[in-house]
Amino acid sequence: LNHTLQITAGVDNCIASNDLSRYNYWTGSNVGNWHDAASNWSLNKIPDLCDDVIIPVETAITIDAGLTGFAHSVIVQGDGALNFEVGAGLEVVE
Repeated sequence: LNHTLQITAGVDNCIASNDLSRYNYWTGSNVGNWHDAASNWSLNKIPDLCDDVIIPVETAITIDAGLTGFAHSVIVQGDGALNFEVGAGLEVVE
């Protein structure tokens, strides 16, 4: 089985901010899909290149095949997981 994961660098066009408003935590169930619903995220929106994404412990999030997740940065805490189906991607700034 041979899979390739492509993680590309995005362009940071975000307003500089050091406050917590950029952190977008997963708040949905312990197993979910990145693009399922904005309500699964603490900022009530699917992350974009301006969001610092946090996947909490005991949570497995998947980016579905053919889709790309976007984030300023991604932190996977403890035993949390960010999974990619074949053909999925992730574009991050940092």
